[in-house]
This record gives sequence, C-alpha cells and structure tokens, in this order.
Amino acid sequence: MPPIHRRHFLQFAGATLASLGLSQLDFLSHADRTARVLAQPTRRKLALLIGINQYSSITSLNGCLTDVEMQYELLRHRYGFQTEDILLLTDETSQKPTRDNILAAFETHLIQQAKPGDVVVFHYSGHGGLVTDPQPLDATKLNGTLIPADCTLTQRNDIMGRTLFLLSSQIKTEYFTMVLDSCHSGGGLRGNQVVRAMPRSGRSNEPATAPSAAELRYQEQQLQILGWTEKELQQRRRRGVAKGVAIGSTQKEFLAVDASFDGFHAGALTYLLTRYLWQLSGSEPLTNTFDRLALITQELAAASNNAQIPVKEVAPCATPKSSACQLTDQYPAYQLNVDRPNAEAVVREVTSDGTIVFWLGGVSSRSLEAYQPGSLFSLIDDQGNEIGEIEQTSRAGLEGYGKLKTGNPPTKGTLLREKLRNLPTDWTLKVGLDESLGDDRGAIAQELQKISHIQVVPINQKGTVNFIVGRMNDAKRQAGKARGVNIAQPNGSVGLLTSGNQPIANSFGRLDESPQRLITRLRPQVKMLLARQLLNLTLNGEAAQLNVEIVLKPDAGGTMQVLSRGKGRSLGSQATPKPHKTNSRLDVNVINRETSPVYLAVLAIGDDGTMTVLHPANWDSPESAAIVKPQATTTVPMQVYGPAGFFEVLVITSALPLRETLRALQTIANSRGLGQGTWLTFDGTTRSANDSEDSVVQTTRNLVSDITRAGAKPTTAGAAVPRGLDPTQSGVFSAILQVID
Repeated sequence: MPPIHRRHFLQFAGATLASLGLSQLDFLSHADRTARVLAQPTRRKLALLIGINQYSSITSLNGCLTDVEMQYELLRHRYGFQTEDILLLTDETSQKPTRDNILAAFETHLIQQAKPGDVVVFHYSGHGGLVTDPQPLDATKLNGTLIPADCTLTQRNDIMGRTLFLLSSQIKTEYFTMVLDSCHSGGGLRGNQVVRAMPRSGRSNEPATAPSAAELRYQEQQLQILGWTEKELQQRRRRGVAKGVAIGSTQKEFLAVDASFDGFHAGALTYLLTRYLWQLSGSEPLTNTFDRLALITQELAAASNNAQIPVKEVAPCATPKSSACQLTDQYPAYQLNVDRPNAEAVVREVTSDGTIVFWLGGVSSRSLEAYQPGSLFSLIDDQGNEIGEIEQTSRAGLEGYGKLKTGNPPTKGTLLREKLRNLPTDWTLKVGLDESLGDDRGAIAQELQKISHIQVVPINQKGTVNFIVGRMNDAKRQAGKARGVNIAQPNGSVGLLTSGNQPIANSFGRLDESPQRLITRLRPQVKMLLARQLLNLTLNGEAAQLNVEIVLKPDAGGTMQVLSRGKGRSLGSQATPKPHKTNSRLDVNVINRETSPVYLAVLAIGDDGTMTVLHPANWDSPESAAIVKPQATTTVPMQVYGPAGFFEVLVITSALPLRETLRALQTIANSRGLGQGTWLTFDGTTRSANDSEDSVVQTTRNLVSDITRAGAKPTTAGAAVPRGLDPTQSGVFSAILQVID
C-alpha cells in the first residue's frame, strides 16, 4: 500500500483571549461527555449585537454587519429569541455603535433587564486593539480592547477587556455568553484580506497607547457599583472570566480575518459558529461544539486561507457546589436548547409579487456558489415535516430569492432544507496578481486567461480571490514556515500564494522565468486547484440522507472521527480527533445501511492541488470494486507519511454507479501500468499516453456528472433540466486531518 506524502494544507493555531484574561487552552483535550439539560427553564432571552464596518480614520471592514445578521437570524429563528429582546447597534441602526452607546446599551438592555435564570448574549464584531493596563495581569502589561465606531488613531477611546469584566460581573444570571469576533494583532491588509485589528500608526514596535481618562473614570464608577476594591477585582480577573462563557476569535498573536466569500464578507468565528448551529440536529454540550469548530474552522481556512481557531473559557464557580456553574461547559451553545429543527435556510419575507426571500445561514461557504437558479428547498414545519417546496431563482450573498412550487405560501420564519442543488455549468478559479510582479503583470494575466475556467481578478479586499501569483520575499517566506511550508527558491522567484499571502508548496521557480514559461510551469498545478474548486461545490455532508455510516479510525487506537452516522444529518457530537503521527495508519470505514448497493470513492487532496484516488484501487474491475453491498462494510486503508501538517480526505457516496468516473480512471491507470491495489495520483508531473494535465479536471467533471445524474429530471416538455445534486442520492463528506512528526 503506497503512502500519502502529506502536502501542507492548513495550520492550526492555539488560542487565547487576552482582553478577558483567558488562559491558554487546549481544545483537543476536552472529553466527549453527555450533554445535560439546563438546570432551570429560562424566563427571557436577551441579546445585544454590535457590528462596526465603518471607522472614520481606521481601515474599514466589510463583514461585521453580516455577522450581526447571522447572529440575529440564528437567535431569532432557531433559539426562540423575541425581536424586541434583541438590540442591534450597527452602522445602519439609528443608535450608532459609539463608545457611549455601547456602554449604555450594555447597562440598560442587559444588566438592568436580566434576571436570575434568563439567557443573555453579547456579541461584538469589529476592530480590536491593545492598550497598556494600569493593573496588568501578566508581563506584557497590555489589555485587549474593543474599538468603537468613534475611535480614531489620534483620539483613542477603546473599551478595555477590564471594563467588559466589570460590566459582565453585574449581570444577574449565570447563563451569559459573550462572543468577540476581533483580534489584537496584524491590523491592516494581508493579500486580499482585511484583518480585524487596530493598525499601528507608525513603526511596528511603538509603545502601546494608554487607556483614555474617560475609560479609567468609568472603571472606577463600575468598581463602586460592585462594591469591590482594586485588589478584589484583580483576584477575580486572575481566576477567569466574570460570568457564563466567553468566546473569542483567535489568539492575540494571530489574525481574525474579515473573510470574503461568494458575494459577501463575514468573520471567521461568527460564520462558522452560526452555520454549525443551524445544521446541528438537537442540542450538544458546548465543549463538543467547540471540538467540532476546531475541525470545521478548516473549511473557512480553505476559502480564506487563514488558520484560525476560536477560544472559549467558562467562568469559575463562585459557589463550588453550584450546579449552574459547574455544568456550564456541558450546556449547549448560548446555554440554551434549540427549540426548532435544523435547517439550511429560513424565510425572511414574502413580497407582494410572491417572491420568497430567504436567509442561507446553514450553507457551507465552500459550496455556496453551487446554489444556482433551479435549486430546490423543502419548506418544513416545526416538527421537521415537509409542507411545501420552493425553487430558487437568484441569490445575492447569503440571501436567496425563490418562488413557490408546491404547498401554501410560507410565512416569515418558516425553515427550509436543501432538496436539490443545481450545480453551475461553468465555474472559475479566481486568481489575483500581486503588485510585486511589476511590469510582468499584464503578460502574466494574458497567459493565465488562456487557461479555461481561470479568471484574473483585482486584489482589492472586496471580492473573492482564491489564489495570488506573486514574488517571494522574507515576509512570505516566514509566513510559509509558520505553516510548515519551506520554500527553497530565492526571493524574487514567482509562484502561487494563498489569498492571505502565504506561499503554496511546489509552486515557485527560477528567477529568470518569462511570463510564458512561468504559466506553462504552473499550468498543471492550476488545473489541480481548479479541480479541487469544483469538488468543493459538491460538499453536502450536512444534508446527505443516504443511510451510510462513515468513520475515520486510527489504527493505533486514537479518537475516531464520525463523518456520517447514517440517514439524516451528518453533524453529530464528537471529540476532536488527535493528530496522526507520521508512518501511522488510518482506516476509512464505510457501512452501507441501505437495502440497495452504494457506490464509493475516496480521495486525498493536498493544498497544492495534488489529488490521490484511494478507492477504488482495483483497476481490473473498478466499477465492482466501488460497490458497497447492503449491510456490508468497506475499509479503505491509508498510511500517513510526513512532513507534519494537514491534508483533506473526501468520501463520496452515491446510489447510482460512478460509471464515467471509473471508466476514465481505469483508462489512465492501465496506461500508467498500475497494478491492483495501487493508488492513482494526479500530481501535475506523472503522465502517460492517455494522461494529460487536463486529466484531473476531466476526472472531477466525470465524478460530478455521476453523482448529479439523479438530479436530471425531465421537464413537462420532455427536455432534461440541468443536473442537480440530490442529497437523497449522493453524499460528499470532507475531513481535514493533522499529521505530526
């Protein structure tokens, strides 16, 4: 059995939230314990949601208002918050998110209204910063801050984490959740990304700003309200967060990115958290939710190319025997059980002409582009039963538009589930050209545009950029080393970068390359990345309904990773799997619980696009080798080699034969002389008579054609509609695995 030579795919980052005094946490060590219901019913659910895109003299952001929309729709339509109990402060509300308004809203909406047993949520999306702490907790003598809308580089009026601690301490319920989607380092631009951190106004090592006099006076007032001495405040801060649960986007040394997706921007933490909670079937302990987030964060990293893991900490128990305090980590997210079924979308409005406007909050960012006109959604009631069907007519970002096909016109708040995904017939890989290319940019653009499905786009932090062509320098080299990618070529050599300006392995060449030679060299790698882009559009693990169980099981005992538990939604309670050591073995076990055969393909993909077909590997009869009989189990073994890093495994199940895919793979395998049990790898260099640089793209096309065949249904006129991905017929699951030396 040949090994997987692991390509550097993603990087995990540890996480801490300095503004609230959170300790360094290892989320991979959480036990997978059974969820428990809340100790008492709640009387009221209050939320204060703050989003700031526009700053007067600081780099503006794009996704913070989207974050607020995401939280609002989730809390309102899955967790039962009443509209009047959710207060919004954004650029577009009558009350702007200035320092005074944020503090006043926290006091009046949360502190003054919340009673014991109530559920309270505070969410902030915007820039973060650092100021000196007059009463520091550690040797850095710094405190993280929130940057209000009226803050400027010369007139700092930050809200310190110390202030948030004082305010949170006054909330009269233990069921409190604080979510901060910002960071404290790296402010400014990184390639095509905007970072949610206050930029330095001068040199990078300049001293941190002192807190404003108004901030210090306000803290003194809050101390008096609480009746605490400064010494008592410090003691409490050192023990941990003030109340409930605090959730932060990333460690202060790492970046919280204002990420660009297909038609919208959003924060990494907010997008992943809310999307996951839309899809979650039932309730699970918060500790399990964060273990899952540690996995699906990589989904966003695949889109925005930025490693980021959320961080949480639970408040210490003021009363050691208090069950409400002791079990907080075992309560669900927001310390509240969901009261409605899981879904992909929710109806926002039905217009006078019958257009149905819906919010696609539960859809994966990697496959959102696949929701084209003609996609179908089931309308469901609060018991999860189908009560109608709508057809999508258009989409703008996360907002879809459709028309009713069956059933009664829905009302606002009706939930939707995916029924048929109408994949695009034309898809593109968006490539930006870095300014470091200088006068060669025009010639390189011309050469790139000769490759089908490649679109050259500007790097302006507004639209989506999948990859960047640019020159190597010291900063990019260091960014690569941080991800485990070591570039041997000299500074000035040209290659591929992520949208965050991190180098992609095996893509840099010689200093004297002409634009024509450069693109000729990169063409096979670009084709592989293009194929991966198409595969992303088919990911539907959350919606897949084939009764198939898929488990990734380390040979040496380790934590199993469950991709599908059978018919129904695939997202389930599980602990984050431990990293896999080099030279270890990993089995993909697929159990068919259907009464009919299921066809199976398993692929491994590196971040440089290299794709390996792990199953089937019997080239004498690939179609029969791909069959998993009813009630039978197929085991696909993998041997994992180094170096340390990450790679992605795709598991594809289909009720229909993968005929086109398997015939093409068999032709290529036979022309290479591959024997039975040998993996077939597309690495951009291996060639045979029936094997070209386009083979990987054609193989991917064949695979998509096979798994969407069931969606080709005749119209009333007898013509076939465009093929669609039917979750009752096909499931495409993704797992990204870590390898350590």
